[in-house]
Amino acid sequence: MALQSIYPFRYRAFTAELNDSVSEIINIFENREPKFWWNTLRRYSFRGSDFQQGEKVRIEFHARLSTCTDGELFDVANEILAWGEMDPLNDTMKRDLRRSLDCLNLLARGETVEITDLCVERVASITKMYEMWDVGNWVIYDSYCARGLQWLISGLWNSLAYRKHERLLKLPWPPGRIGFPVSGFPRMADTAPNQKRLGFIYGSWLCKAIAERLTALQNNAFDWKPYHIEMLAFQLGHEVDK
Repeated sequence: MALQSIYPFRYRAFTAELNDSVSEIINIFENREPKFWWNTLRRYSFRGSDFQQGEKVRIEFHARLSTCTDGELFDVANEILAWGEMDPLNDTMKRDLRRSLDCLNLLARGETVEITDLCVERVASITKMYEMWDVGNWVIYDSYCARGLQWLISGLWNSLAYRKHERLLKLPWPPGRIGFPVSGFPRMADTAPNQKRLGFIYGSWLCKAIAERLTALQNNAFDWKPYHIEMLAFQLGHEVDK
């Protein structure tokens, strides 16, 4: 089954349809390993940076994107890509970036959008800009993050012995430099751009839902954000076969 659009196409509709699945995912792994979520986040490492340094970079880039002019947008975006060890923006990304950011703004406010307005050229690259643009709603959707999220979802499915909410949770894997998807999950196909869009959006919404639930469960002892779950999933993406 491929990912399918929900109606209305809103974050709250997404979480309402998932019902208790987010709590089930949290509990499954917390029961296996006490403090699983916190300990995994603390293991995060990217180019020698821990999660606190990763958070600082994201907040700093977010501040710069929030205040830059249209003329400065591409320069800041290319700095983000350089941080992520990615090639600079290509012509398609330059042409579509501003429209994509406007689309994400509308979607974050719960307004109607045409998701075809969202550029998914080089998903692992362009979603780095999307996360930095709005750290409260979107995440970097690269091969490691997607693989980590797939592993969490497969934990739910294995526990239940069936694929609950498959049309929202069968997240596709964007090919990276190395690696492969978790068994049972698809690869992103260049011929299926809407699967890329839905994968990024649903992956982001799942990270946000987990973050909100963890914050509530822990009585605000730590203010979990979507990018914390992205970093955690990124780390899991490196570890799941080790």
